[in-house]
Amino acid sequence: LPKALKEWQGFEDLKKKIDDFSETIPLLEMMSNNAMMPRHWERLSQITNTTFDVDNENFQLRNIMEAPLLENREDIEDTCIAAIKERDIEGKLKQVIAEWSAQSLSFGQFKSRGELLLKGNETTEIIVFLED
Repeated sequence: LPKALKEWQGFEDLKKKIDDFSETIPLLEMMSNNAMMPRHWERLSQITNTTFDVDNENFQLRNIMEAPLLENREDIEDTCIAAIKERDIEGKLKQVIAEWSAQSLSFGQFKSRGELLLKGNETTEIIVFLED
């Protein structure tokens, strides 16, 4: 491009708009993650002071682009990263619940104090399972 063209206000405005959009794309990608739950969108609404009605069938990219995303970039990134980590934790928690809901612990009598001890012969398998 000619040097004189780069000095035009229109060129500078367009360049800024393109640069801003290029910085916004990674945020949009993070925000589009399936881990984003309604609580995360509510947090983004609080951060940007913008309402995101993502459940509405008329919700469009324009609604997100109108929000001050770049001004709140770090907070938005933190919220999106937290959403991904929360999804991972929830998945692992469900796995632990599924594995342990099938386990049964047997207690044995300890002298005259009642059932205070786990039965060793039945809990050996569970201990091996815990160690894995």
